[in-house]
Amino acid sequence: MFEPCDPCRLSPSPAPSRARWRTAVLLTCLSALVLVSPLLGAAHRPVADSPEAELPAAAGAPAGFEHAAVTDDGRIQVVVELQDPPAAVVFAQALQGAKPSDARALAQAGAASKAQVLKIQAAQEGVGRALAASPVNAREIYRVSKALNGIAVAIDPRAIASILKIPGVKRVLPILPEYPTSASSVPFLGTPNVWANTIGLPAGADGTGVRIGIIDTGTDYLHADFGGNGLLATYQAESTATSNFTTAGSFPTAKVVGGTDFAGDAYTGTNVPVPDANPMDCNGHGSHVSGTAAGFGVTAAGATFAGPYDANTSTYTPLRIEPGTAPKALLYGTATTTFRTTSTSSTCRSARPSARCSTPARSPRTTRRWRA
Repeated sequence: MFEPCDPCRLSPSPAPSRARWRTAVLLTCLSALVLVSPLLGAAHRPVADSPEAELPAAAGAPAGFEHAAVTDDGRIQVVVELQDPPAAVVFAQALQGAKPSDARALAQAGAASKAQVLKIQAAQEGVGRALAASPVNAREIYRVSKALNGIAVAIDPRAIASILKIPGVKRVLPILPEYPTSASSVPFLGTPNVWANTIGLPAGADGTGVRIGIIDTGTDYLHADFGGNGLLATYQAESTATSNFTTAGSFPTAKVVGGTDFAGDAYTGTNVPVPDANPMDCNGHGSHVSGTAAGFGVTAAGATFAGPYDANTSTYTPLRIEPGTAPKALLYGTATTTFRTTSTSSTCRSARPSARCSTPARSPRTTRRWRA
């Protein structure tokens, strides 16, 4: 069972003011809550403003649960929050009015927090039995008690009303799949400030002069994120003999300056690899990784984003694909076998061993996004 933070072991800074110290403790507890349950923030976010809006609605789910994570057997995943406050809240409340140097107050808060965990666990036993029984018939996933007092379960969507009738239950929250994108993750890492070199780094903090080798499923060097025109027709036109594809002048490019295919397009994991010189991505994963590392970014119109790459990049006209971490770095796209043989949606399936593979469902301008 995952418990991300033990509030009983929190320790204050040597000598902050009392108000600042209490604030730090509360923020630490709130941070733990975010770690253990990102669904809480998502639960109240407008669905239309998030990638979850693209998910099919769960059959029979009530309002607010349409886009909850769905199991293979059609159940939705929810967290049943119980009435008692979590241990982190009890810990913070016990420290109200205490001085940072008050060891006795810290010890008492820690003891109260530990006692609260035991109380929560006892209450969860009873609620857990009620959830597993008819009419809910829930399948338990996990329990938490420190940052959040709750039990995660997979249920029939029609059982929510029955859950709310169980003594001790406070509310039911949907577990929503999260999709971090470079639009949020790159600014979160502080990367734009590194591009702007506001902290005295050596030149080249935006990737200038750096070469990155990507060992994956290859790199779609025709994608707009890497300086190509990003058109599906151009990608499909690359379905030519592997022995002479470089004569067309399409590879290498100014961005993807080298690479190779160690497996060959006809490789299935059971036959003999037939390497070729063209590192074109037949799967998509390698291009995603390449873009995360060093993509230029793609404008709303589908063209390659030309910068500038600075502290304000994330505030410019909305981009279809945000820049990677080192947008001015050069790439080497190397295709291996790992993801070609495990992908179920876009694995390379060449009609002829001598032909370049193509993925009919390929979307050359899809925002990089992956499930958390």
